[in-house]
Amino acid sequence: INTEPEVIWTPITDADKKMKVRVYLGDRPTGYDENGNTILVPIYASAGEASVYFTDTFGKEYGPILTDSDGYATVPVDFQTAGKEVTAYAERGPAEPNKWTGEEKSTVVVDVTPPEPAVLEGNKVTNSTKQLIGKDAEPNAKVFVYINNVLQENQSIVKEDGTWVYD
Repeated sequence: INTEPEVIWTPITDADKKMKVRVYLGDRPTGYDENGNTILVPIYASAGEASVYFTDTFGKEYGPILTDSDGYATVPVDFQTAGKEVTAYAERGPAEPNKWTGEEKSTVVVDVTPPEPAVLEGNKVTNSTKQLIGKDAEPNAKVFVYINNVLQENQSIVKEDGTWVYD
């Protein structure tokens, strides 16, 4: 298969301590279906067949990381920044002119870390309190209120500056 290697990202979250891609090399025919169409099966790199170079959300570079027997290349990393991109590309072949370098591909780090618990200004609620006012929350997070262990119907959305109000 004389094609450039292609990296296929495994989703990465801000709670992961590794980055992982699979190196795709192309397809091979295995026969025909009932309509005469060629059936293709993907081919992935074997152990050590490809080298992968990663860049994390902090700009730190890793590589070469060799593929395992299933075509995956995995590198341990620190927690990544949610919403930012990580990149990787693969190479295969011993040296020029027989070296193939694939296109750099990126993926966005998914935010799965829950926000910190809501913080009330004043830290005191009485039976005459009509409004809960909060601060230091994650922007766009939802604030839910329970009264006597019963979830209240309304919710509040945290503003960009981290403040929120619940009537």
